[in-house]
Amino acid sequence: MVPLDAKGAVRREFRARVAALSLEARTTASRRLCERLLAWPKFRSARTVLLTASLRDEVDLTPLLPEAQALGMRCALPAFEDALGDYVAREWRLPVAALASGPFGVRQPGADCFEVPFPELDLILVPGLAFTPSGMRLGRGKGYFDRLLSRVPNAISCGVGFDEQVVPTLPVEAHDVALDYLLTPSREFDCRAPD
Repeated sequence: MVPLDAKGAVRREFRARVAALSLEARTTASRRLCERLLAWPKFRSARTVLLTASLRDEVDLTPLLPEAQALGMRCALPAFEDALGDYVAREWRLPVAALASGPFGVRQPGADCFEVPFPELDLILVPGLAFTPSGMRLGRGKGYFDRLLSRVPNAISCGVGFDEQVVPTLPVEAHDVALDYLLTPSREFDCRAPD
């Protein structure tokens, strides 16, 4: 069992790490990561991809939308459904400015956007506060992405973050779901590969 405050302390540390990056550094890193994703064979072969409308302290993946759609991909974003108390995937065709503000400040498509059944997702790009090369991820503490990943076992999951967010180990609990891959602006990790 992980001590109650262990993850909280790591979250504070990594929020501070990313906050210390200048806007220019975050913008440049986000652009490089988008370029890396566009060249990544797993991304290029995906038919339906779940992206995120990034928060201010996450890599910005929004430039991927027009590129992915030009490649013929169907793009979706997580959208919180109050009735379920959890996220569904909704198709994303709108400009970022047209996204609604969801819980926790996360931008999401409105209920008028088509729901994408989880089994149709090929690739899920997963943000986080910190990652390990073995695929463990520290999120924001609500467990939504871990539950989402556990419902889509056949999709490829790929963590996306800044180089500064990669560490050798993180506190892990039984419900934490390991990622298949991790991409940063300068590195790629196959988290399924044996050490």
